[in-house]
Amino acid sequence: MKHYGRKVKLDGYTFDSVKEASFYATYIKNSSKEYAVHPQYELLPIYNAGEVRVGGIYYRPDFVVYGADGSIEHVYDVKTSVDYKGADPSAQLRFKLFWRKYGIPVEVVTPYRSYFKTRILGTTTKVQPMHQRLKKNGDVVKDYYDIKTSLDYSVKDLLGGTANG
Repeated sequence: MKHYGRKVKLDGYTFDSVKEASFYATYIKNSSKEYAVHPQYELLPIYNAGEVRVGGIYYRPDFVVYGADGSIEHVYDVKTSVDYKGADPSAQLRFKLFWRKYGIPVEVVTPYRSYFKTRILGTTTKVQPMHQRLKKNGDVVKDYYDIKTSLDYSVKDLLGGTANG
């Protein structure tokens, strides 16, 4: 996917966009939680298919936030929008593979001045609150996401109490 944002350097990290750096500075860095920036996770290992080796599939979330016990609490991927247009199909597939392997969904987030929107893509059940808005042509658009002002919430709450479902 083409990245239209400009790279931003902050605290020794290089972020893909101003939005990503803003989310880091406002929510990740200032939280009391342990975190990792751009860690790599293996989704499918390299394997042999007869005479050839097939490359593995990896995913690098923007941020992983850990709980007091060291378990993964949040996996964030910052996008320009929380709807399906914000993440290309290959990213959406990686989100599903990550959830399947590690038991926790990727939260697509879009930061704003005093809050951020978060959404779990790939569910077949609408579990997050619906928000409506009017397009310029008068059409009603329904979207499903949560609005948060800090990292102090459980991803299970976004899904009605279960993350491994």
